Amino acid sequence: MKKEFNKDNIKIAAFDLDETTLHEGVMSDTVKQALRDLAKTGVNVTVASGRELSQIRPDVLELFKYRVTTNGSLISKDDGSVIATHPMDFRTAIKALKIIHKAGGHSCVFYRGLCVASPGFVYRMFALTNYASRVQRKATRKTRKGWISISTPKYVARRKGGIYKIQSLFRSNEQALNAQKLLLEAGLFTPIVIDNIAMETTAIGVTKSHALLELCESLGCDASSLVAFGDSSNDIEMLKTAGFSVVMGNGEDSTKEHADYITDSILEDGAATAIRKLFDL
Repeated sequence: MKKEFNKDNIKIAAFDLDETTLHEGVMSDTVKQALRDLAKTGVNVTVASGRELSQIRPDVLELFKYRVTTNGSLISKDDGSVIATHPMDFRTAIKALKIIHKAGGHSCVFYRGLCVASPGFVYRMFALTNYASRVQRKATRKTRKGWISISTPKYVARRKGGIYKIQSLFRSNEQALNAQKLLLEAGLFTPIVIDNIAMETTAIGVTKSHALLELCESLGCDASSLVAFGDSSNDIEMLKTAGFSVVMGNGEDSTKEHADYITDSILEDGAATAIRKLFDL
């Protein structure tokens, strides 16, 4: 049964980025204005993204008072202060990288503002995805920070720092699902398969959902005061947790199953449409 929306009860509005509010790395002026208008009502406009903080353009980041990034590994505020952080320790990250590589995947790790990728990951990024398209590169050129390492486990071992997220690419969905299964069996990770051949891995229990609950607690409210906007499988737990969930018209069918409201597609500025309809703006 779909939930009723009560705008007066909403304290936090959480938005995924890619293909929810961003299309190929770009946010339309229509969506930007809707987010600004929503913020003026007193709602805490929050980004909830798999992206690392440095991968979000300043003109987009400034629209959000709170930032849940790398799938919940970091929760911060617009003044730069950190509310909570949940990285993997380097030994745990190395174990994940070895499991993923054995299953046929190549990875990049998100480490202190850097995306450190293996050559195999870079090759697959260009050959199998649109992650490195001209539009994406143009949209992120001011914030893009990256490094290529012959061996990502050795790089991680030398730095001994916390890893916020591991992103991996596979040749097939079967490989990705097998790697996910192996990581779950290890009992140390939260792996999510997205876009069929991609997988995002965080420490066990670290999700957008968990981070948003932490944010709710810090603001003195609960999940019933949260509305969440998303489109893909890494948004499902967040949508299930929220008091009210909005899914994009371009969203995956499995994600739409958890929607209280389905809006227009990203190409039709569906996030802006839903904001204005639900909040009477």
